[in-house]
Amino acid sequence: MKNAMSNLEKKDISDYDIGTKKEIYANIGLIYARLMEVQGKFTEVMDICTSLLLTPLSPHTRKLINSIKARASGKGTLDIFIRLLKNS
Repeated sequence: MKNAMSNLEKKDISDYDIGTKKEIYANIGLIYARLMEVQGKFTEVMDICTSLLLTPLSPHTRKLINSIKARASGKGTLDIFIRLLKNS
């Protein structure tokens, strides 16, 4: 995404639909975050959600990202707690 944006800036092309492209990239990131959540890679989900929240997105998209991030942080904490209980 960063490369595509920087290429547009270098070529001095006016892109009036940049907001739509950001939303599309954010939706792709959401799908990737959900896939990582299913695989149990909660640190990866947290990193993805944090980077997505740094971009200006619509409130609905931000709400989805925050909900995924909250689920991942809760599951990650619960998994660590369960491992500690099993090891003791």
